[in-house]
Amino acid sequence: MTVRLCRWGNSTGLRIPKVVLEAAGLKPGRAVALRLLDNGDIRMRPVGPSQPADAASAASEDAAPDSPTVW
Repeated sequence: MTVRLCRWGNSTGLRIPKVVLEAAGLKPGRAVALRLLDNGDIRMRPVGPSQPADAASAASEDAAPDSPTVW
């Protein structure tokens, strides 16, 4: 899969396809760490406790509708 870098103001951003975000268990607003490897590859990993994508959706389905959101 190939994506294009985009200019947003004085920054450059990368749009990550929804299917990739879901497979990685990521959501908008989640913090990630970036690391440049010696071979030039860029590695992106979630910061904080990881949770598989299907476990995250199952947890949100089990939550009571009136329960507060934990950030």
